[in-house]
Amino acid sequence: MSKTNVDWMAVNTHKSSTPVSKVEKLDLTPGLWTSGKTYWNHGRMEFVLMEEEISMKISVEHPHSKINMVNYFVYNHSKTEKHVKLLALHYCQSVLKDHFSFISPADDIVFHLAGKQLYLVDGRSSSNEKWETTVIPSWHSSLDGIWGCKQKGTLKYTPMAKGNPASVLSREAAIPPGKIIRATTWCISGKNKNELLSLNTALLKNRLAFPKE
Repeated sequence: MSKTNVDWMAVNTHKSSTPVSKVEKLDLTPGLWTSGKTYWNHGRMEFVLMEEEISMKISVEHPHSKINMVNYFVYNHSKTEKHVKLLALHYCQSVLKDHFSFISPADDIVFHLAGKQLYLVDGRSSSNEKWETTVIPSWHSSLDGIWGCKQKGTLKYTPMAKGNPASVLSREAAIPPGKIIRATTWCISGKNKNELLSLNTALLKNRLAFPKE
């Protein structure tokens, strides 16, 4: 995977490029967009954008055997307000010819179908706002393809892709000086769409599952 505009210092000493979180075959790489630049966090639970004066911490939970939940905490260390977009890139590490990703028009939710395994990807912020979503046909070629306008941080909307696709969730936020924003994404795995939607509905009803301001 290409590293785009990466200029961050890892706070911990973990050097592995393993993605932060994994549900069987579906991997996650978090990222941040700010000031027209994109920063991808490859395998670290905490990182600092020195030039931007922003840091991110990540925690992982498993509220259910089929649910992998990731909490994001983004800190503004500067004395001015920061406008950011939190990014969550989900993809299959191995190349699968029958991997298919799409945004369900009826549910407005991202699904990945990899072989016989089905995945639902969703997210919320502490204000219960839904994330912007898109899919891209080939994540390993260039991540610049996610943008409709990179300078403005606008995703290029594509409702479906196959081959070796990835899905992208994006959450826009303004962070006051010295403050933190919190958000959550999750991946639910299974083999039945109705089961995944049922688990997703149950998770959304459990407000205690989401970090508070």
